[in-house]
Amino acid sequence: SEMCIRDRYELRCWGALGEDGELTEVETPTPWRSLAARGARACGLDEVGALWCVGRGAVGFGVAPGDTATPWRVHEGPLSDLTLGVDAWCARSEGEVVCAGASGSGQLGAGLATVATPRRLGARAWDVVALGARHGCGIAGGEVACWGSTRDGRLGDGRAALALAPERVPLDAKVTALATSDLQTCALTVQGEVLCWGGSAIGSPVDGSTRVEATPRALEAPAAMTELAMGSGHVAALDASGEAYHAEPASPQLSRLGVPLPLTALASSALGACALDETGRPSCWGPTGSEGDPTPQRQEVEPRFDALSLGPD
Repeated sequence: SEMCIRDRYELRCWGALGEDGELTEVETPTPWRSLAARGARACGLDEVGALWCVGRGAVGFGVAPGDTATPWRVHEGPLSDLTLGVDAWCARSEGEVVCAGASGSGQLGAGLATVATPRRLGARAWDVVALGARHGCGIAGGEVACWGSTRDGRLGDGRAALALAPERVPLDAKVTALATSDLQTCALTVQGEVLCWGGSAIGSPVDGSTRVEATPRALEAPAAMTELAMGSGHVAALDASGEAYHAEPASPQLSRLGVPLPLTALASSALGACALDETGRPSCWGPTGSEGDPTPQRQEVEPRFDALSLGPD
């Protein structure tokens, strides 16, 4: 699992970029205005929309496989709306979503071949795209479509075969946001409801056995949500006031956490979730029953930060 926070020319990362999970500080040659992290890689878009990465190289990322501690430019852009999968990425370019990288399960919506140079994702006009480990999902006109591996119900339509092109997920409401992890996807509807599907889904038994939700299931919540993030087996969300909520692996319900300051810039990983308060400090929490602390802990760090990303898995 990877966590990174950004302050213009500096990244601070914990996880696979750091030795034995220790803090790694990385200077970027240009300020990054957005940030995404997954596995052993962190990537961001600079102020002109160029894509940069640090960590593990791969086909589709502009360098040979291997690790590097120096950021390199993957694509000159201009790009926006970056999402990272496992050895794959997608972003918006001139109004279209383009993708590159590994596609052994069809997770780039363009067959099974690795995509070395960015290629347009399907024929839809995508509003949002989110990549999982071996699948992807997107929103077009409020409707959700997914593609790639169908293992553990991660496409949300109950199918058994690979989906090599985007296939519609049967939802009764329009959707505004998506979050993915290795095996799961969650969607945020225009009414603020959170719907989830996939393997080891939210609400899995506490005995560690696997639960599969092959079609979307709603999470109970005391308020409408406006932001959404997820890691393996748990969901984090914020409401309109900046209140934080968390659904544990054994519960199909979003519970209020009681953070004293309103939060924004929500991100989540396998170990928990973090968000920034109005001063730029991150508060972090982890799932009950794991090594994470279910109570939000404010992190005393300098300087203040304006973006963070946690690898979902």
